[in-house]
Amino acid sequence: MTTIPRPADSMRRTGPDEVPTTLTLGGPARAGSHGSVVALSAGLGLWLMAALPAIVGGARPFLVVDLALIAGLVGLMILARSEPILPGHAGVPSRPWHVRALGRGSLSTVLPSAATAAAALGVLAVVLIGVGSAPGPAIRPADTSVLANPPWAHWLAAALVMPLVALAVWLVRRARPPGPAAALLATGSALYAVEMLTGLAAAGPGQPWWVAASHLWIGAASWACLVGAAVAALVPWPAGAPAMPSGSATPPIADVAPVPVPFATRARAYIALTKPRIIELLLVTTVPAMLLAARDGSVSAPTLAWLVAWTLVGGTLAAGSANAMNCYLDRDIDELMTRTQRRPLPAHAVSPDHALLFGLALGVASFALLLAFVNLMAALLSLLAIAFYVVIYTFLLKRSTPQNIVIGGAAGALPPVIGWAAVTGTLSAAPLLLFLIVFYWTPPHFWALSIRLRRDYAAAGVPMLPVVHGIADTNKQILLYSILLVALTAALMPIGGMGTIYALGAAVLGTWFLREVVVLWRDGTGDRAIRVYKCSITYLSALFAVIALDAIWTISI
Repeated sequence: MTTIPRPADSMRRTGPDEVPTTLTLGGPARAGSHGSVVALSAGLGLWLMAALPAIVGGARPFLVVDLALIAGLVGLMILARSEPILPGHAGVPSRPWHVRALGRGSLSTVLPSAATAAAALGVLAVVLIGVGSAPGPAIRPADTSVLANPPWAHWLAAALVMPLVALAVWLVRRARPPGPAAALLATGSALYAVEMLTGLAAAGPGQPWWVAASHLWIGAASWACLVGAAVAALVPWPAGAPAMPSGSATPPIADVAPVPVPFATRARAYIALTKPRIIELLLVTTVPAMLLAARDGSVSAPTLAWLVAWTLVGGTLAAGSANAMNCYLDRDIDELMTRTQRRPLPAHAVSPDHALLFGLALGVASFALLLAFVNLMAALLSLLAIAFYVVIYTFLLKRSTPQNIVIGGAAGALPPVIGWAAVTGTLSAAPLLLFLIVFYWTPPHFWALSIRLRRDYAAAGVPMLPVVHGIADTNKQILLYSILLVALTAALMPIGGMGTIYALGAAVLGTWFLREVVVLWRDGTGDRAIRVYKCSITYLSALFAVIALDAIWTISI
């Protein structure tokens, strides 16, 4: 196995194999960072936005979906701010993520965060159970087939969560000095007590709407604070870091302020954060799936046009959200790679905080638009794609395993599923097969590019397959995945009920693409790899164009 070079020493606080011997819980992500405050404030505001229409506007079937959405967004915000556990960041040894997060495995490090996280989950469960057991129609969803609970269930859940909150407070106070974790936990605990008091008031008959609204809002605030406390208690920080006990002369990490630029240049920088060229490729797989789903005539042409338009808008925003947050998390290695040094964050055209909030705002807008103008299934799948790309791929896999692009490719394979769900509101074998086609297309596509850029990835410490296992093995894997890919396109004919246009087109395209891959397997040069990379883009675009033509032909006859 090839050893991956570490990032440059200038980008690190410690040596390549050093692990801080003394860790203090709850340290800030950066000197002077206000990210946790921004995260909690934004999360709370979004919770209130979700709850207010449900309270004031009467029965609303998607209240719980809103709450789950905000839960995910707040978690992503706080997770993104937890830079000391991100792989490859300054001062963080390149070790498995769970070792980075939990230090040397000390229970004194793990238990406070675990108990606080359990308390946060408990509070969220209390809120959701309360939604299903509330007697008044104003805060109860119209469809309670899943959420319906007896009235006593809410109070029982609230009583069971109280010991969890108390245990979390005790463990955090015992394990660490006062700091962000303790302050957030104390605030969340106090709010939880107030929530129970307002719940007693809201249980009485004939109460005004704002009493129930206050009960829900305070519960939301308690939950948000507990999530923040759980992450703050988990993030290790070397002794001597700013705002912690002195003893180290190491300067804090500070992001360079963006260079003042004209508005048009700044706007282009924000657009660049979304990686428009990647978005184009994602949308290419969405529309054909929608046409295929609509070929049974169940959706009229005007309705289909409406759905296509809003799905493309929502999909663009969702992809832009994931890409912007990816830029935020990868900004340190982007500075080390020649290909990415001109991106907005390495070039300091946009500040990291603004890039993160921009990505989160796009995600919220995407979910809201898809929920309002398409359907719930499409909105949830788009949210899943964002979370998978940011958390599973960027945060957990990219710097940890050479299989990063294989597993992480699931996020990029969801657009055809989202398109199908936008039309039908359901899923079936055909969209899942489209998902697999894009899923198995992703490794050959990206590995071909990474062969050419392997030195860049090695310099940044990213374990892409050519860096870890060499070019020959990568070429072999590209060939194997390509064979599976072409086999899946053949399977779409009987499963998707495809016609002659698709059969001929898929056969010609598959033969051509496999020929290029076989030449790469035999040749193995960087130039040939780039050719396969470009051919893969043409192949996928043409394949889905053939799917669209076949579907349109079927609709027309």
